[in-house]
Amino acid sequence: MAFNNKIHSAREVTKTDTYDVDGFQSGIFGCLGYIDAGHEVVYYREPSRRHTIISEFSKIPIHSLPDVAIVYSYAGANGDLIDFIVESNQYQGIVMAGTGAGRFSKDEEEALRRAVGKGMQVVRSSRVGNGRVVDIEPYDSLRAISGDNLNPQKARILLMVSLLVHSDRDSIQRAFHQY
Repeated sequence: MAFNNKIHSAREVTKTDTYDVDGFQSGIFGCLGYIDAGHEVVYYREPSRRHTIISEFSKIPIHSLPDVAIVYSYAGANGDLIDFIVESNQYQGIVMAGTGAGRFSKDEEEALRRAVGKGMQVVRSSRVGNGRVVDIEPYDSLRAISGDNLNPQKARILLMVSLLVHSDRDSIQRAFHQY
């Protein structure tokens, strides 16, 4: 996608300003290339992750997507929102937008355990904006999917399309490593 003469990867681009015409940035990775004043398209790098027509999702018919919620962690969060989402029986997954390295409170962790126990897929992501969320020992037994460097909104989209093809945690985690 191109904005303001910059070519961005959909995986990396983020809206960074509400009104600025240069309000789309690709963070620490930078844009893929530029469209110069003479309208010449110049690429400096290409995406290394699977995407578009080389995606396993490109050939499946999508009539609707599974419901996936995003829950943002914060100081004093007690897990009530997670329990409400689980009890609604509407959602197939939750993206947990944790603090720092994708961490969250003990109460939220217990609520997420209940969600996983009911068959929901949980993705650990971060609300920070940059950096990776990887498997860490305190959450090994939770069996949550690590969202890598995807922000919560993009992790939600990948989880939704993954749930169209995969039903187990390990297959969905592989998708998060590939896309």
